[in-house]
Amino acid sequence: MIYFRYAFRELQRHPGRWLISLLSVVIAVAAIVAVSSATVTTRMAYQQVFEALSGRADLEIVAHGGGHFNQGIAEKIREVPGTRAIVPVFHRGTIVYGDDDKAKALAVGFVPDNPESLAGLEIVEGKLPERINEIAIQSSLASALGLKVGSRPRLLTSSGLRTFTVSGIVEPETAARLRQGGMVLARLDGLQRVFRSRDAVDALQILLPEEADAHDAISSYARVLPSELKAQVPSSRSGLAEETLLLTQVSLNMASALSFTTAVFIVLSVFLMSVGERRQQLATMHAVGATRRQIVRMISAEAFLMGIGGTVFGIPLGVYGGSFLIRVMGSLLQTNLPPAPDLRWAIGTGAVVGPAICLLASWFPARRAARVSPLEGMRPVVDMEQRRPRRRTTAIGVIGLALSLLLALGTMRGYLPVFAAIVALIISLVATVLLIPALLGPVVALVGYPLRRVFGLEGEMSQRIVMRRLTRSSLTIGVLLMAVSASIGTGNAVFSITEDVRSWYERTITADFLLRPMMPEMTGEQAASMSESFGKQLSAMQGVKMVDSISMARVDAGGQEAMLVARDFSLYDQVPLDLIGGDPEVVLRKLRDGATVVGSVLAERIGVEPGDTLRIVFGEQSHEFPVAAIATEYTFGGSILSLDREVAKKLLHVEGVNTYLIQARPESIVQLEPKLAALADENGLLLQSFTELWRVINSMVTGVTGGLWVLLALGLVVGGLGVINTLTMNVLEQTREIGMLRAIGMRRRQIVKTVLGQAAVLGVIGVLAGAACGLSLARSINLTLGSTFGRYVPFVMRPEFVALLVIAGLAIVMLAAIFPARRAAQLSPIEAMRQE
Repeated sequence: MIYFRYAFRELQRHPGRWLISLLSVVIAVAAIVAVSSATVTTRMAYQQVFEALSGRADLEIVAHGGGHFNQGIAEKIREVPGTRAIVPVFHRGTIVYGDDDKAKALAVGFVPDNPESLAGLEIVEGKLPERINEIAIQSSLASALGLKVGSRPRLLTSSGLRTFTVSGIVEPETAARLRQGGMVLARLDGLQRVFRSRDAVDALQILLPEEADAHDAISSYARVLPSELKAQVPSSRSGLAEETLLLTQVSLNMASALSFTTAVFIVLSVFLMSVGERRQQLATMHAVGATRRQIVRMISAEAFLMGIGGTVFGIPLGVYGGSFLIRVMGSLLQTNLPPAPDLRWAIGTGAVVGPAICLLASWFPARRAARVSPLEGMRPVVDMEQRRPRRRTTAIGVIGLALSLLLALGTMRGYLPVFAAIVALIISLVATVLLIPALLGPVVALVGYPLRRVFGLEGEMSQRIVMRRLTRSSLTIGVLLMAVSASIGTGNAVFSITEDVRSWYERTITADFLLRPMMPEMTGEQAASMSESFGKQLSAMQGVKMVDSISMARVDAGGQEAMLVARDFSLYDQVPLDLIGGDPEVVLRKLRDGATVVGSVLAERIGVEPGDTLRIVFGEQSHEFPVAAIATEYTFGGSILSLDREVAKKLLHVEGVNTYLIQARPESIVQLEPKLAALADENGLLLQSFTELWRVINSMVTGVTGGLWVLLALGLVVGGLGVINTLTMNVLEQTREIGMLRAIGMRRRQIVKTVLGQAAVLGVIGVLAGAACGLSLARSINLTLGSTFGRYVPFVMRPEFVALLVIAGLAIVMLAAIFPARRAAQLSPIEAMRQE
C-alpha cells in the first residue's frame, strides 16, 4: 500500500500533466473497447443463434455447402448403432404481419411426436400447434406485434402470404433465438408445404448416448451417408457473415491499434519527464536505503493508478461507441443485433487495456530511474538527454522496419492472415519513431531555415530547445506522425474502396426497381422465396421492359462456403457483372452455356482461375462447372458464384426466386412505381427503387467510414495532447532560463514566439512526415487488401484531402501550444529565477 500512497501523492503534485496523459489513455481504452466489444458482440450473436438451432445435438448431418436434402435418409441413420434420437431441422427467414405492424422472424419447424425437437422451449400460454395452419409465437415477438392466442397473423412464405392461427406463446430458455425480432414455431410438415420444400430438411441432429464419443461416431455415420452429405460436430455456420465483416473489422482494429500505440508513447513521454525532474528525490531515496525494486514498484504503482483511471472513464465511452458500431455492423449484415455490447466483455477488455498501456509505457522510465546512483542524482543540474542517439535504438528501428516489410509481404502473398498487416503497421511506425533521434538534427536544420524568417531569433532558440530535449521531441513527433499517417493512409484507402464499391454497384445493378420478400442477410441464411409465376405477372404489367429473376442458395464451392446467385443472363446484351479481365461478350456466352463466374475473394480462397473447373455442391446435388471469369463482388464478403438460372435449376435443382429485378421503359418509370408499390403491399413484399437502394448502400458505407473517421479524429486529438504535454514540460524545465531571459529584457511576446516556434518545428516535421508515411501506408493497405480479397483496388490519391489533414494537423498543434505559451509568458522573473 505504501507504493500507492507515494504514487497518489505524485499524481496530486502535477494534476495538469497527469490529466493530459489520462485523456490519451481514456481515448485509447474507449476506442479499443468500442471496436472489440462490437465485433465480439456481433460474432457471439450469430454463434448463439447457430448453437440454439443445433440445440443439444451431439452430431449433425448436413449437406456440403449447407443446402437442404431429403429427410428420408434418417431411416438409414437410425440403423447405426448408438443413435439415441434424430431431430429434423428446418428453419426459414420470414416476415410476420400483425394488424398494424410487421417484423422479421425465424420460422422453425418441429415434429409433434419428437420431444427433442422442442428442447429449450417453454409454453407460457395456450398450447403447441396441432394443425398445419397453426403457429406458436415467441413472447417478445407477440408483444411487439400485439398478438395473442387466437390472433391470425400472416406469414410471408414461398407460396405468398399465408394466414395462421396463434395457438400458443412460447419462451426460449435462453436468449439465443431473439435475433430477427423473434421465433415462430410451426409443424415441420406445414412449413415444408408453404415454403415449397416438401420432405426437405436443412439438417438432421443426432443425439448419442452419454458415454459415446462424437468424433468416433462420425466415421460410423459416414459409411451410410451419400457423398453429398456429411456428419460433423455442431459448429457455427456464420462463415459468410465473417467474410462480410472482415474488411470493417480490419479497418476498425487498425484505428484502435494506432490509438493504443499513440497513448503508450504519450504516457512514456510523461513518465520520462516525471523521472527526469525527480532524479534528486529518487537519489535521496536510494541514499536512505530504497532498493531498485522498490523504485520500480513505486513508478509502476503510478502507472497502474493512471491505467485504472483510464479504464473507469474509458469503458462508458467505449460502450457508447460500441453501440454505434453494432448498429453499423447490423446494417451491413441486414439483421437485428443486440442494441448494446456485452458489458462483461467491455469491462474485461477495458480493465486490461488501461493498465496495460500505462504499465507498458512506464517500464523503460522505471528501469531508468532505478539505475540512478545517489551521487549522480543529487547533483544540482542533471541533463537526462543524451547528446547522441543510441546506436542500439537506431539498430532496433532498422530491424523493425525490415520485420514489418517481411510481415507485409507475407500478408500480400497470402502466407499470413490479413490481421498480420496491423502488426506490420504498428511495428513500422514504432520503428520509424526509434529512427527519429538519428535523423532529427539535419531535419530540424532544414525545417528551421524558413521558420527563422517567420519567428526570427526566437525561431533559432526554438530549434535549440527542440534539439536539447531530443527524446521528448522525438516522442512528440512520433505521436504526430502516427496520428497523421493513420488518418491519411486509412482515409485514402477508404476513398479507394468506396469509389470501387460505387463503380461495382453501377455495373451490376441495372434495374430500376427491386422486388423481394426482405433485405438479404449477409450470413446467407435461407430466406423466404417467391413463386416463379409472380415474374410472369410482373412482365405483363404495362411499362415493364424486362424482369430478371434472382435465386440465391448457400453452396459448397471447392470446399469453401459460398453464395450461389443465379440470374437470367439470356435477357442481357452485356454481362451485368464487374469482370476482372476477359471479353464481356465471350463471358456472357459462356454463362448461357453453363459456365460460372467466381467472386474475386472466393477465387483467391480456393485458388481458381478462368479456364479451371469448379465443383459446386448444393444439398444432394453436385456438378462441375467451367470457370468463365473472375468478378468483383462486395456482397456476402465476395464469396459469390454467378450462374444462369436455367442451368442452376437443371443441374443443382435451385428453385424459387429471392429477388426480381425490374427494368422499366424510360417513359413509364414514374407511372410504374405506384403500381409496383401497391402490388408489393398486397403481397407483403419489399419494393426498392434504384435511388432508394443507392441510398441504402451509401448509408452502409457512410456508417462504416463514419466510425472510422471518429477513431482517426481521436488519433489527431491524442497527437494534440502530446504536443501540449511536451511544450508544458519544456516550459516547466525552462522556468529558470525564462526568468533570466525576462530579467535581461526579453518581452512576453518573444517568450510566446519561442514556445510557438517549438510547436511549429515539432508540428511541421511530425505532420509532413506523417503525410508522407500516410501515402505510403495507403498504398500498402491497397496492396494488402488486394491480395486478401482477390483483386487490387485502384489507388485513389486525394490531394485536397491530404492538404486538409495537413492543415488540420498543423492547426491542432499550434492551438495546443497556446496554453503552454501563455503560461510561460505569465511567469514572474523573480519567482522563476528562484527555481533550480
